[in-house]
Amino acid sequence: MNSLKRRVIVIEADTKLRILITSLIEMSGKFLLINDYATCEEALKNLKLDGPDIIVMNLDYAGMKGIDAIRSFKKALMRVDILVVASYQETEIALGALSAGANGYILSSQLDTITAELDDIASGGSPLNSLIARKIIENLQVTHFSPISDRETEVLRLLIKGNTHTKVASHLNISSETAKTHIKNIYRKLKVNSRSEAVRKALEDRIISLSSIDSHATRKYHR
Repeated sequence: MNSLKRRVIVIEADTKLRILITSLIEMSGKFLLINDYATCEEALKNLKLDGPDIIVMNLDYAGMKGIDAIRSFKKALMRVDILVVASYQETEIALGALSAGANGYILSSQLDTITAELDDIASGGSPLNSLIARKIIENLQVTHFSPISDRETEVLRLLIKGNTHTKVASHLNISSETAKTHIKNIYRKLKVNSRSEAVRKALEDRIISLSSIDSHATRKYHR
């Protein structure tokens, strides 16, 4: 039975918060908690041995920076999904985490829903704190040299907001297969293989831009 459950590791420097997160995950019975760590360095050393499907991590570390850690985890284990749990609601930092490869970004105040967020990620979703998602979506602008169509841009916006292909279909009143086709076309045109890569590619190549977010801060997280 356990072999069917998604394997999860937790990285959180605050001991009480780490215990809370691991307890919620274990009590849900839906996931297999493999390990928990106080630092990203510890987790990275054991990443191949742990073989997680999902990493739940905070960005506040005295050692390895959170954004750099996300890149390191993705480089070491490309298939791993990453859910960031943050104590702050800063759009630029959320954008940096997503651009680095995170699949979701929620606040520590949302921990009562963490198993639902993990369910979302396991089904291909990308959970985002609602205020951050709205801020990002409201300020997306399609540049004149975008290779994707207007309809595909609508789909990309919904993907950035964290919707699965079935939710995209529902929002746009199209079939699930049509939504899948749009997503495949986006991936093909952007030459990527996943949602996080598509978001990162669209932002880095300025296929879409964030008009009200300071460009210097945005570039800082795209290096």
